Amino acid sequence: MRLKINQHFIVLLLMLPLSAFSYVNDSLSRVYISNKIELDEESSSLQLLEMDYPFFDTDAKQLYFFLELIQTTQHHPASFLYVEIKKRSNMQFKQKPTYTKRIELSSLIGGRMLDSIDIEQAALPSGNYDLIVNYMNDSNHVTSMKKAGFQLLRNNVVQSKEPIIDEYEINNTSNIIDFEKTFVGKYSLEQLKKNIPALEPIAKGGEIKVIKEITRNVDLKFLKQFFYNFWSSRNNATPEKAWLEYADKLNTISKKYGSNATPGYESDRGKIYLIYGEPDIQERIVNEKGARPYEVWFYYSTNSRSNVKFLFYQSGMMANQMYLLHSTEEDILVNPQWKLLLLEDPNNKDTKLMHRVFEYFK
Repeated sequence: MRLKINQHFIVLLLMLPLSAFSYVNDSLSRVYISNKIELDEESSSLQLLEMDYPFFDTDAKQLYFFLELIQTTQHHPASFLYVEIKKRSNMQFKQKPTYTKRIELSSLIGGRMLDSIDIEQAALPSGNYDLIVNYMNDSNHVTSMKKAGFQLLRNNVVQSKEPIIDEYEINNTSNIIDFEKTFVGKYSLEQLKKNIPALEPIAKGGEIKVIKEITRNVDLKFLKQFFYNFWSSRNNATPEKAWLEYADKLNTISKKYGSNATPGYESDRGKIYLIYGEPDIQERIVNEKGARPYEVWFYYSTNSRSNVKFLFYQSGMMANQMYLLHSTEEDILVNPQWKLLLLEDPNNKDTKLMHRVFEYFK
């Protein structure tokens, strides 16, 4: 995708008065980041080139970002935009930003702006980050916010002037990263193309896009960087340990749920196992009258939630293949019609006395 922006957005030669726009209840429409812009000769405008995956390697010098507002009919002159970069984390709100920039609304043209950040001057260590754009009102309160995630790899990691404050994360990595001497240096292209697809069950955001397009990617350096950063973002101190623990889970589900046609991590039970771990209670019901064979997984507490339940059922003749039918997790699958697929007579008034599944699901 190409976003065409007038080239004055970069050099800020063109400044329009604030009164020309309306901002009081404005909200951020979109934020994009990239490592490249182009000048379109026909329109004399700059184009921000969207990246397939937001990864900035050791050669990257500039991070370009584009932002756009949804404008309303009133404005307040004290409103402004506050840009910050923070390390990606579940406790991100507790961190101090590693980079900040205030942008006056008068710098925007038509509610849009294209700007850049010097990566070396920002002194960001390797890792996963979010570029966060906050719309601040006259009381310095955030009224709208957008994020754009990216990964960064640096050879010489310089400590940020504004250290990250996060009691849940301890960075024990060396100040110098010799990439080829990390645990990923030993992997070949074929091995990475085998290992990376197995990460999809726990992947997030842009990681998923890279994984889905893995068959077309023959850039060994990029895949090594991706694999390293994937695990570094989950365990900065010992990324190889995180990978080996996950690899043990892959071996487990391969034996339990895999087949010649379907790897364990592509099976429904395998995916849930990789995300949530081994269930506290696992009941397999295969000979219950009036019901297809099914399995219930119950977790007392996982991922900051309690009483998490999953229902799998066998829809065909292959006993080893069970499919997720219903769960208590909205971001996984909630199926109000699960009884119709599992039970022969779901409307029988005695059905709740006949089937164990109702001990877990209503």
